[in-house]
Amino acid sequence: MTLASTLVELDDTRADLIALLDAMTPQQRAFSPSTGAWSAESVAEHLLLTEDRLLNAIVDPPNLDPPVPGAIDDALAFLRSDARAETPPFLEPTERPYRDTRAELILLGARWLEIAHDASRADRAVFDHPLAGPLTLLDTVRFVEAHAGHHRYQLARISTAPGYPS
Repeated sequence: MTLASTLVELDDTRADLIALLDAMTPQQRAFSPSTGAWSAESVAEHLLLTEDRLLNAIVDPPNLDPPVPGAIDDALAFLRSDARAETPPFLEPTERPYRDTRAELILLGARWLEIAHDASRADRAVFDHPLAGPLTLLDTVRFVEAHAGHHRYQLARISTAPGYPS
């Protein structure tokens, strides 16, 4: 697994999510399966907020302890399960229009590539994950891709919920 191949996986996952969202009607994107549950638009905005925050943190990282090999594995396993995590308030969606979220999601791939071209980030910790601790750039991208995949399944659950608009 290389950084380049993982960035391709992330771009593919993001493109799949955008295609799923684009295939929905505005009513379907706005549908919430229950009170307090996220709509598909909310999921998209959360993904944008998460990636944007990570990218900004990577550009100007604090001094971090060295990464621990394999530390990301538990976080990846969690994301591949049906478990739910509490979302930090700064990553909560604000119900911005999908067209705005979509436009910014499309630009994220170029931002990752720009960061990936900086060889000085290759083996040092670039992000302090709340569960896994300091992560390399590769493990950070692995986390973001798994996080997006986790929410791709959330979109599928939303679209099969009772009351989902046809």
